Amino acid sequence: MKLFDITLPDNNICSYNSLYYRASQKVQRLENTLIISKNQKASFDTYFNCFSASKYLKHTNVKQIGISLTLKGNFEINLYFVEVSKSSQKKLLSSTSFNSINYDEVVIFQDITMLTQQGYIYIELISKEDESVFYKGNYFTKNTKYHDTKIALIFCTYRREDYLYRNVANIKEYLLQNPELSDKFCIIVIDNGNTINADML
Repeated sequence: MKLFDITLPDNNICSYNSLYYRASQKVQRLENTLIISKNQKASFDTYFNCFSASKYLKHTNVKQIGISLTLKGNFEINLYFVEVSKSSQKKLLSSTSFNSINYDEVVIFQDITMLTQQGYIYIELISKEDESVFYKGNYFTKNTKYHDTKIALIFCTYRREDYLYRNVANIKEYLLQNPELSDKFCIIVIDNGNTINADML
C-alpha cells in the first residue's frame, strides 16, 4: 500500500523548493524531475517529503516501510533518521549504490520499530556523474492491516474565495483519481466573511 509520494514543487499548491527538497544551485528542477550534477546532492528532509516514523508507529499498524525511487544515472542513496530533540542527531540507516543508463526502480526497506526515539526518516541522493536524474519516488508498506480512518479537512477563511475554491477543487480532483478514499474525507468550511458561494464548492 502506497503511503505517500515524494513530490516536487507544484505551482498550484506550493512552489517553495525548500518545502520539498534541499540542494545546491547545481541541482536543477526540470518539470517533474531533478537533474543533479556530479558530486552534488539532493536531500528530502523537508516538510512534504520526510517520513515521520514516530507518528506512524504511534498512530498506525505500519512496522516496516519501503522507499521506491525511479532514477537514471549514478547515485549513492543514503537513508537517514533524525532524532527530534535539542541536538537533532542524524543517524545513517543504510547506504545503497545505483547505476543505470535507463530509468530504473530501486527499493529500500526499513524496519521502523527499531527507531525508538521521536524523529523522521529521509532520503539523500548524491550524484556520482553529471546529469543523474531523480524521476519519482514514494513511501509504501506491505502491511495489510490498517485503521478505518476518516479525515475532516477544515477551512477557516475570511474573504479568501479564490484560495478556497482552488484548494477544494484540487481535493475533489485528487479524490476522483483515488476513488478508494472518497468516503474517507469530509470538507468543512467556516466562512467568517460570509462571502463564499456554497454552490461553487
